[in-house]
Amino acid sequence: MILSLSPKHVAIGASWLFFGAKAYAAWRQHQRLGSAALPAGLAARVSETEFARARRFGRDKLRVDVAQALCVQLATSAVLALDALPQVWDHAGTALRCVGLGGSHETLQTMLLASAWGVGWSLFNAPWHYVYNSLERKHNLSKTTTWGVFSQKLKEFLIGYPVIIAFTPVAVKVLKFGRNRPILSTILVLTSMTLGALMAPQMTSMTFSNYKRVEDQEIATGVALVAEKSGFTVVETVSVDASRVAIQEHQRTSHSGVYVHGLLQHKRVHVSETLFEEMDKLEILALSAREFGHWNIMTASHKLALALMGSASNIMNFSMFATNSACLDDFGFFSENPLLISSILSHYANLPLSSTLVYAYLYFARAHEFQADQAAKKLGLGQELKTALIKLNIKHIKQDVRSLSVVDPDPLYSFLTWDCPTLGERLRAL
Repeated sequence: MILSLSPKHVAIGASWLFFGAKAYAAWRQHQRLGSAALPAGLAARVSETEFARARRFGRDKLRVDVAQALCVQLATSAVLALDALPQVWDHAGTALRCVGLGGSHETLQTMLLASAWGVGWSLFNAPWHYVYNSLERKHNLSKTTTWGVFSQKLKEFLIGYPVIIAFTPVAVKVLKFGRNRPILSTILVLTSMTLGALMAPQMTSMTFSNYKRVEDQEIATGVALVAEKSGFTVVETVSVDASRVAIQEHQRTSHSGVYVHGLLQHKRVHVSETLFEEMDKLEILALSAREFGHWNIMTASHKLALALMGSASNIMNFSMFATNSACLDDFGFFSENPLLISSILSHYANLPLSSTLVYAYLYFARAHEFQADQAAKKLGLGQELKTALIKLNIKHIKQDVRSLSVVDPDPLYSFLTWDCPTLGERLRAL
């Protein structure tokens, strides 16, 4: 019975399954916020009034999030079930013929469809921008007027969509190459991703400014000792001005301010200048220890492997979908094969596998965070890491009280939402 399901049924069914899982997780989080308590480490730093305000906002926002997600899910299901994409595609072709452009003009037709779809999607989301802004104003978290919100979104649309439309011809050519040469395309993409992952640490370190060797010999010696206990040799420990650098892994480390890179067992340790002002020496060593822990458990390699699997799966699935007339017929394209739409439809048809890989990524990413924290704890720096994590997060909490609503969320909601455990989860694990 399952094998007889059409790609369209699989796409719609899978999308509802994953929507249901996220809605259930949101309900659990909504219930948790009704009686949540501050983690012990924050109780002395955050008032109950601030926390209660954040909880009220969090519960209201969860209701809006689920309502918006439901509307998007209903709209997506309707588009797929009623063959709306083929109809819009046909209307775009009719518009071209009306101006004397007969025959096949896939690129122009795709640009027209993308333009129409972009306008429709922006209008669909407009009420939700108003709802979210009203919610923030209700809880005194924003002073932006309704006009301010819509003018900002209009600017984003006027700047962003022309760029997207301009790159449509390139996208069509790339997709055509991927459809016709899937194996070569997969090899090229995986090779470029691997080279990018290998070069990223070196490129990131080059963007730091104002290198200088750490003058505090106690810290430099301590970092070297932590590295030795972790199985590494520190070539140099330097302090850097990282204020202008947007580290891509800031969500993984809560922007710990410690960055380790190097070949094999020889590492260079970069410590942000701000840490010397905010942390004591043992807390800096604790943050360094967890970064060495990430190297020991090969966090970056595991993330790269899952990303490569996902990319290979998407490319091969797109090629098979775009060359399978039965799949295209099932979604309403009986005589034409628009590549950009095929890539979108193949994404939905591949949803069970791609979502499985996403959840596997979330699982391993979160597990690695806990393991890295434990690496610092095994070196006797568990308590220092706890205080360091609190100091790193309290600054953000003071700037945006909304983050208090997710400081210690429901485990299922946290797993489905973030690739990094929250502060409350990490403190409990330590």
